Amino acid sequence: MDVAGQVLRNWHAGHAIVYAVRLALLKAEIIKLTRKQT
Repeated sequence: MDVAGQVLRNWHAGHAIVYAVRLALLKAEIIKLTRKQT
């Protein structure tokens, strides 16, 4: 049953990485848009 806990932790870590990457891409898009406006 410890293996299931390990898998769950790895899955959560993977999702955290994906979320961080998406957030970084979103920030980059916002920066691009604000630069175009000025």
